[in-house]
Amino acid sequence: MEITITIVAGSHSEVRRKLCKNIKGKVFHVTTDVGWEGIQAKGAILPSNSCNEIEKVWTGPAVGYFRSRGCVSLCDFYHNTNMKKIIEATRKYCFYHPSRKSKSSYLLILDHSLYDSLITWDKWKEEKAYRESIVPNLESGFKGSISLAMITGVIEVQLHDY
Repeated sequence: MEITITIVAGSHSEVRRKLCKNIKGKVFHVTTDVGWEGIQAKGAILPSNSCNEIEKVWTGPAVGYFRSRGCVSLCDFYHNTNMKKIIEATRKYCFYHPSRKSKSSYLLILDHSLYDSLITWDKWKEEKAYRESIVPNLESGFKGSISLAMITGVIEVQLHDY
């Protein structure tokens, strides 16, 4: 199965503007170039606690809410629709900014059929799991691994002013 990769390149403001058109209403996993290579080799996105050290270039804190529950962390622009809160969340976690060890970041767009299976950040509030990190109004999780067959496209983000 061939996955289409769309390249979005430019300055921070150009990339932000272009991405807003491409990700509205979508859910995606963010990874690095090394992570993307590992995902392709394994044929799936694995929960962070299943990855080897070379793939953990950009997986977040060890006490992450979704990581501790065996989930793949996702940016959720489907369940989280309040743009004011999303903008505030992206100021705290600039998901399209590549890590220092990667030339690009990759947004792996999930098939819409998985959206109802997601655990939204609201669960974190219900559980009062305040000692575990999460990106409010943006992050959701998927329990277990996600097959590449469930990825409908990939956006490679290249920042020119990085």
